[in-house]
Amino acid sequence: LPDGGFDHNSYQSPDSVNQIRWTTKVNSLEADMHAYYMGMIAFRRSHPAFRLADADIIKQSLSFDDTLYRDGVIQYTITYQGATYLIIHNAGRSTYRYQSELTTGGYQIYINDKQASANPVGQVLGGLSVVVPPNSSVVARVDTSLATAGFFAKIGEFFTFNPLVLALLIFVAVGAIGAMIWSFMPKTSKVSVLNYFQYFGKAKVSSKATTNP
Repeated sequence: LPDGGFDHNSYQSPDSVNQIRWTTKVNSLEADMHAYYMGMIAFRRSHPAFRLADADIIKQSLSFDDTLYRDGVIQYTITYQGATYLIIHNAGRSTYRYQSELTTGGYQIYINDKQASANPVGQVLGGLSVVVPPNSSVVARVDTSLATAGFFAKIGEFFTFNPLVLALLIFVAVGAIGAMIWSFMPKTSKVSVLNYFQYFGKAKVSSKATTNP
C-alpha cells in the first residue's frame, strides 16, 4: 500500500495496489530477483526438456530416485533428446549434498541459489558433491566431457563439510610437532619453560620434574 502497509486480500483492490512496480528494479534486491527470473526463462527456452507438452513423453523422460529420499528434498532427472538433467529442490533447513554416482564426467550447473542462465554458471566435477543450500534449487546437465575430480579436490571437499575432523587432525599435528620440539630441547631450556608456567600459576612443577631431562 502507499502508506507502507499490506493488503492481505487484494483481489478487489485497484491497480495502485496490485500493479507491478517496475521502478523498484533500481533496488539491488529487486534487480537481482528480476535477473534470476529472466535467467530461468532463458534457460527454459534454450532446453527443450523443460518444454515437454506430451504426457507420455513426460512420463518416459522423468525419473524419481526414491532411494535418495530426505525430508524436505525433491530430486529427479529428466532425460530427453540425449541430454540428462538433474533437478534438486531443497525446502529443508540444512544444506543438502548429493554425491554423484557418475562414472565419467560431471555436471554443468545452470541454476543454483544465486544465478540462473541459459548457459552454465558453474561446474561440478565427477566424484564431487552437488551442493544445494536450504530453500533453494539446482538444475544441472550431465556432461561426460568434464574431468573427474582429483584426489586432493576430493580431500578438500571432505574437510570442507567435516570441519571437526580437520580441527582434530590439526590438533594432533600440533601436538606431535610440540612433542618433537620438546624432545630435542636441551635440559636448561626445558627447566626455563617449566619455571615460566610455574611462575604464572598455569602449572605446578615438582622438583623431580625439573631435575629429570
